[in-house]
Amino acid sequence: MNQIAVCIGGIVIYWSAIVIFLAVGVCFAFAYGPYAANGGKKAAMWAMLPVATVLGVVLSRLIHWYCHAEQYAGMMGALTDYSSGDYCLPGAFFGVVIAVLIVKALRLTDSAAKMFDCIAPAATLGVAVLRLSALFNTSCRGKITSCKRRSHKRNRNFY
Repeated sequence: MNQIAVCIGGIVIYWSAIVIFLAVGVCFAFAYGPYAANGGKKAAMWAMLPVATVLGVVLSRLIHWYCHAEQYAGMMGALTDYSSGDYCLPGAFFGVVIAVLIVKALRLTDSAAKMFDCIAPAATLGVAVLRLSALFNTSCRGKITSCKRRSHKRNRNFY
């Protein structure tokens, strides 16, 4: 269960959501400056931000649901009820990649590589802030899959 930060009427805001918002803000702020300074179109970065945020949250929940299906009441439960469960960090990565490719396809930027070059260093700082959300929820650091080990008996007829 995630810890509630603010509860006003029917509006519930969780601490993990606040930390995720801060991480996205830090990442954007540290990517926007170098991108604009190197001749990138500012509108491209502003267009990429909401798309990357929405895709990142959805893909993070989907990956976490896939790895920890026992925590949810189905896939739609993972995408609609944010009071339990968590996010898986690779989903944020894929969300940003897809968002940059969408911005490039819409021809809002001349170079997707330039956007990736400016986002990559900022993303490390964003991930550092994002890891603070683990203080308020059950974070996903990957699921260890166990395999039954077969006992291999030596074939004595082989030698």
